Amino acid sequence: MRGFRAHTLLEMMVVVVILAVMAGASVPRLRWLAMSSGFENDVARVTNFFLQAQKRALLEHKQWIVKIDPVQRSFLLYSAGEGGDDSPNVLSGGALKAFKIGDDVQMESSIDQIGFYPDGYISSARVRLSKNGHSVILSSNEEWGRISLLTGANVDGHD
Repeated sequence: MRGFRAHTLLEMMVVVVILAVMAGASVPRLRWLAMSSGFENDVARVTNFFLQAQKRALLEHKQWIVKIDPVQRSFLLYSAGEGGDDSPNVLSGGALKAFKIGDDVQMESSIDQIGFYPDGYISSARVRLSKNGHSVILSSNEEWGRISLLTGANVDGHD
């Protein structure tokens, strides 16, 4: 047992203090990461919802409408011309295609609905999603039938 040397209590305490400082420095970063991933998930869901409406209009050769409700922070997909403009059409499978974004996400929209047409045309709209100082704008371009996502410095120039 001659070459065996144990660590002293002081050495162990120094290691514990160093680990505590490192953990304390990373916790706020992890909290921000968790919050931002929830926001990114909401943005991805809205983007995919718009893309699904566009795809459905092209494949089924009929107009689909996404109704936007900034107060309820919700989106509703319904078929145009069936049941009037105000009554949503129940989609295949008996489920109504709708979802709501997180309660902590603020939403603003330039209009209350976006039309997706069989020829690829999309009515022009802007939907701004914000959370904890981070903002993105989903913008539809009627000329190109394209949905764009503006982030970072691009958002500030489009208020």
